This record gives sequence, structure tokens and C-alpha cells, in this order.
Amino acid sequence: MDAAGSLLPIRNGRVDLNRRIVQRGDERTELSTMACKLLRFFVAHPSTDLDHEQLYRGVWGHTGRMPVSWQGAKTTVSRLRRAIEADPSTPELILTVQGVGYRFEPLAGAAGGDAVADLIPGSAYQGASYGARPRLEAEAARRLAQPSAPLLVIGPHRIGKTWFLEHLLATHATDADRIVRVPVVEDPERWEGVAASMITQLGLRPADVLAELNTAGPPQERLATVLHDVLLPATPARLLLVLDALERWPEDGRLANDWIRAWSAQRQAPWDRLRILAATSTEPVVAIDAPDLSSMRLVPPLYLDDLSPTVVSQLAERAHVPIDEVQLQALRGEIGGHPFLVHLFFDELRHADADADALLARCAEPMGVFASWLRRPLRKLQQDPEALQAVHRVMDAPDEPLDPLLANRLERAGLLRLEGAGYRIRYGVLERFLRMHR
Repeated sequence: MDAAGSLLPIRNGRVDLNRRIVQRGDERTELSTMACKLLRFFVAHPSTDLDHEQLYRGVWGHTGRMPVSWQGAKTTVSRLRRAIEADPSTPELILTVQGVGYRFEPLAGAAGGDAVADLIPGSAYQGASYGARPRLEAEAARRLAQPSAPLLVIGPHRIGKTWFLEHLLATHATDADRIVRVPVVEDPERWEGVAASMITQLGLRPADVLAELNTAGPPQERLATVLHDVLLPATPARLLLVLDALERWPEDGRLANDWIRAWSAQRQAPWDRLRILAATSTEPVVAIDAPDLSSMRLVPPLYLDDLSPTVVSQLAERAHVPIDEVQLQALRGEIGGHPFLVHLFFDELRHADADADALLARCAEPMGVFASWLRRPLRKLQQDPEALQAVHRVMDAPDEPLDPLLANRLERAGLLRLEGAGYRIRYGVLERFLRMHR
């Protein structure tokens, strides 16, 4: 893996993992979303035999039922090989391990694993690449020190919610605390898989523990028994329970909200040692659609916004990229301080045969540095005619009033920002991209 963390060397070329582009000379091929996700998982586990179950969990998010047949998974591997192997019939990167599954072997001299982590959202937290938010971090630390209500972090897609929680854990969890990450639940009736994951993270054997528990009732109550009888007693100090990406849970997070509300309502020992840290995207906005069900009603959530200009400049210095203050100001005009886009640009700047001005000039184009990120809001707007019409109105007449609920939804999704008496498209590059696709 390249030192920048997003460019994977392959025979006679490279793969840009952030943009999903395979390039050999002048030839460019775009990977499918699933093929790129599979490749990222391989890269994060170099020289490791990965069995079927590990691939299901890591790539397809299997938490109890098979999301794709094994033949379907093999087909994805085959397509990925055709895209990145010099000779797919004799692979040198993705090797078959008979009776097990697959193993990824980087080219000689290419690093693996950790190098990719600082630029792939949702992967392992890297403190050196983290963009600080001092005021929110101080407030989060204050809440973490107190029992009762959960700490809920919200914000648009890829604004840094996962890393914010991980930074909080890295800087404020003590040696006596225990951290347990609750896996995304697809089927609440399969609560045993969730319980087994949580129990394993504390170094216990799920089969032995669950066999001795007297659990009854709905999944929420059964998991509460696991918390009360097993996890909390096994914790010397605080049990830090992390629920990330609530929007990926059933019904846009309503199941997770039910669990959080029930567990947060407990006050007596040993529940006073429980701390819940949760993060969710503001795109599905449970707080608006079903306010009585939302954990946001328990305590005001912390809303993550763009990084400050000072922090963006600090990240540029750490990344050692050739960019001056005038170019940084132009970059902020295009993407504000969106952390994912900032990293994406710096990574491209380190390796592209162009300077910052040239990259900025074509950043809204179909093959520009932000193309993969820009396609997502466009696709979502095309599926929502009312929202698309509202965005077009903002571009044509920004000071005209919008329906308050619709404007709030678009603002929370990271598409609009309030400026003066009206709304504007949040990022310059997003507005240019949307105008190109009207």
C-alpha cells in the first residue's frame, strides 16, 4: 500500500481505493462499489487467511443471515481479480486458500493494513490524521464523565462521526474501562449473535455464559439481562458501549433507539457504570420523522460540522502536501472543511501529475477527485423529486423561502446551508456538479 494510504500498487498500475479507479497506463477502469469494498477488506487484512464467515461479516455485513450466496461472493472475487490481476488465471494478489477461503498478498515492497486506515472512512482510527473539534470534544468528555443519558453524535455522511467517537475513546477511556462495540443488528430476533459479540469482546466464552443465563422476553429485555448479569459485573470501572451507524439498523435506527432509551432509563447499580456512545447520519433524521422514538429526546445530540480553516491547514502540514494558503482558501471554497474530502484532496495532490490549481479546476468533473462522493447526493436527489426541485430552486433563487421541514432535512443531509435570509448549496463543488447534471 502506498504511504498515502489510498493507492494500491498492482502489476503495471495502481488502484485508487477512494475513487474506485484501476489505472494501467492510459487505461482506466471503475470498480463496482462491492468489488472495491471487498478489496478494501483484503487490503486491511494482508497475508491473512480469510474464511467465508470473515468475508461475509467484513464485506457484506452478515450478522445472522447470509446476505449473498457463497457463489455470489466468489463471483465478486472473480470480477475483482479480472480488474486488478495482471493474469487472473494465475493471481498474485488474491490467492485461493483451499478449504478456507482467500488470502491477499500485496506486491513486494508495498505496505498493507495500517497504511490504508487513515483515509478509508469507517476503518481504524488514526490519531495523526484526525481533525480536532476542541469545543465538541470538551462537551463530549463532560457528558462521558456523567452517568445516565447517552452521548449521541450526529452529522451528514462521512463527516467524521466514527472517528470522533474513536478519538474520544482513545483520549478519555481509562485502563479500567471496558469498550464494547455493538454490531449492527439486521434481525432483532437473532439477539444471540449480538450478545455473543459483546461477550467475546470482554474475553469471555459466549456459549458458557449464555447457557447459564435465564433470559426471557423480547430481544431488548434479553440483552438487558446480558448487560446486567454479565457485562457490567465483568467491568472494573465503566462499560463504554458503542453503537455506530444507527442509520444502518432496521427502520433507520428505530430499533437501536428503543434499546438506547431502555438501557439509559436504568439508574441503579450496576447500570450507573454504563456509558452509551452512539453515532448516526442525519440523512434519515429519526428526530424529525418519529420524535417520540428518538434517543435524541433524551439529551441534545452533538452535531458534527466542517473542520475549521485552522484545522484544515494543520492537516495540510501533517500531510506534507504542496499547497499554499491561497490554494487552501480556494479548496475551502469548494469543500468547506469536510474531513473526508480534505483527506481525499490531499491524497490526490501527493500523487497526481498536477498541482492544486489544476486539481481544483476539474474537481467537479465526472473523473475529478471528488466524483465518487458527488455521485451519492445526486443519486439520492434523483430518487426524491421534491428534494431535487427544492435544490434547483435554491440554485436559481436562493433567497426564496423553502418549506421549513424540507429545508431542515436538506440542511441536515449536508446539502444546504443557511446564509442570511435564504439557503445556499453547502459546497461550491457540489453546486457545480449539480448544475452540470440538471
